[in-house]
Amino acid sequence: MNYAQYRAAWGKAPEVTPGIPLNVDIELSAVCNLKCPFCFLQNKDYKSGGLMLANTAMDIIDQAHAIGVPAIKTQWRGESTIHPAFSTILEYAKSKGFLDILVNTNGNFTESAIDGLVSATKVMVSVDSMETTTYHKMRRGGNLMRVLNNISRLLLAGQKNIWVRRVVTDDNRAEDFVGLVRHVFGDEVKVSEHAVFERSELVATPTKRAYCGYPSQRLVVA
Repeated sequence: MNYAQYRAAWGKAPEVTPGIPLNVDIELSAVCNLKCPFCFLQNKDYKSGGLMLANTAMDIIDQAHAIGVPAIKTQWRGESTIHPAFSTILEYAKSKGFLDILVNTNGNFTESAIDGLVSATKVMVSVDSMETTTYHKMRRGGNLMRVLNNISRLLLAGQKNIWVRRVVTDDNRAEDFVGLVRHVFGDEVKVSEHAVFERSELVATPTKRAYCGYPSQRLVVA
């Protein structure tokens, strides 16, 4: 399967289930280094699975590669960059030649994660706000300057497919997020924004419901 075929199969998956998963989500970490108030990880009833053994993660990578899975992602619920073997695991995945190696991160990572993040084909950094007060309200335990510096370090290290993201909520809706990101990084990063549907007055007109493709596209290993 080449990249065009993989993306075409992804687009058709809500109607035509592929013979293999198109993406395997490997939960390297079921814990996080932040305490965001909107995240279910803060629910007292949530029971963390901790960290996945590195050998287990690489065994999953081997099995996914053996059956032709085109893409992997290192998240499900937690922050994978806190895994002590994060870079080793990502570099191992890169050696297998996956079409996509995807990472979501809150950006509050340490030096040890850089090599792994450079090995990914796409790094998505959840920032939510470029204004210090709003950022620290939404991303408790994080440090906005650390995140921005880490993005700059990733760019210098050679990672060219970085997406800076926010979920638009009542807390940050008035912010010119795109403009502020562009002011800091120019066109070196991509920006994406997502609305919190039906949880905010932001969405005045209900959108048409559609079949979710995730059950046909993804396999999660926790």
